[in-house]
Amino acid sequence: MPIYPTVYSAKRKSDGRKVALKLFGYTKRLATPEDIQHEVDLMAALKGIEGLIQTEGVFWDTVGGIVPDADAKRHPVACPVIVMELLEGVS
Repeated sequence: MPIYPTVYSAKRKSDGRKVALKLFGYTKRLATPEDIQHEVDLMAALKGIEGLIQTEGVFWDTVGGIVPDADAKRHPVACPVIVMELLEGVS
């Protein structure tokens, strides 16, 4: 079963730079550590290739810390978040 992460734009507090946050785990199927590692490994392999979105880091968010969830019981564990370069003006 595929995982469908949700991507949000955000502003980094440290320098005010806009980034994209790719959130896993806020859908019906929680991402496994293997799913996340596969995504991170793939993005690392593509790092530095011009024209591709670059990954800046990964962290784990506690339930509801970023995205309010009406059914918090659905997410008993922290959810992985990939911080990525934000591309604006593309639709």
